[in-house]
Amino acid sequence: MNEARTDPLEALAGLLRRGTPRRFDPARPVDDGLLRRVLAVASLTPSEFDLQPARFVVVREPAERRALRPIAFGNPLPGDAAAVVVVLGYLHPHRTDLDAIVAAARGEGAMTAAREAELRGRVATALGHRGEAELAARAGRAGSMAAAALLLAARAAGLAAAYVDNLDRPALRSRLGIPADHAVCGIVAIGHAAAIEPFAGRLPLAEVCFDGHFGRPWNDAASRAGVPDGSAPSAGLR
Repeated sequence: MNEARTDPLEALAGLLRRGTPRRFDPARPVDDGLLRRVLAVASLTPSEFDLQPARFVVVREPAERRALRPIAFGNPLPGDAAAVVVVLGYLHPHRTDLDAIVAAARGEGAMTAAREAELRGRVATALGHRGEAELAARAGRAGSMAAAALLLAARAAGLAAAYVDNLDRPALRSRLGIPADHAVCGIVAIGHAAAIEPFAGRLPLAEVCFDGHFGRPWNDAASRAGVPDGSAPSAGLR
């Protein structure tokens, strides 16, 4: 008897379709072991030159989470969630972490002497002359990728998760002791939803995806055939 095969892209789409919770159930905690696994998955997020600039500040104490509510301009999610993860991007991993990253890759058999020399040269060329503003922008983009991975990992673990970006960042820095050489990307609130929210829908690909040049409508075979986006689990994915 053949077992039904799950389309991995449809499974991922299912995680993305889960409605963002408007409220969490504050009475339901998240197991520390499960939270650790979710964070471990998010730490695998790819980054430029594999410099791994994403950092995570995990806030679990109820009083500390409630203190984040005014910092989120009254948003109730941080206070009600079981855990709040503040996602940061470190500006200077190329200065402080490159040796350790190279050593770890060498231990995994993923780094030869030639590859190390190439990596160090590319890092020096790309980042060595950058100012703090440019490094902060790069770190912020890398941290945002990690925040997305964290949100998906939490949902894959059966948890509810919401991304919150509307923040008083100076106040957040002061509250959590975040140093100036770390960009504040946003927070991911994790817990159990108080109620299931319906999926809000998305604009069609014709509105957000262009074919080879900005403004040129996306024109794949499914679009030409008039197949609606996501009309079937494998629509447009084969």
